[in-house]
Amino acid sequence: MSQSVAIPKKLQRVLNHGYDDYIEVENKMCKVLKLQDLILSQPTSTISVDRLDTIARRLGLSPKHFDTGRFILKFPHVYEILEHQVHKILYCRLT
Repeated sequence: MSQSVAIPKKLQRVLNHGYDDYIEVENKMCKVLKLQDLILSQPTSTISVDRLDTIARRLGLSPKHFDTGRFILKFPHVYEILEHQVHKILYCRLT
């Protein structure tokens, strides 16, 4: 005869804050490196912020609720924001 094995309804999970912080930093760095590859793939190594957002969404690098422009502003030591003098369009390049 077979015996039934009871499966616990709720498993107790232990939070590891150090590991969670590490994963959060690693996810941000992955996004930074992917956006860096997109910028460096351009002939002049500059790209408009709108185009960068469009390309990142099309390639699946950023979800729909993710705003690439806000992400770039969080890392001023990595990205430099430029404004075109005539067209008033924001461009991005690496520092």
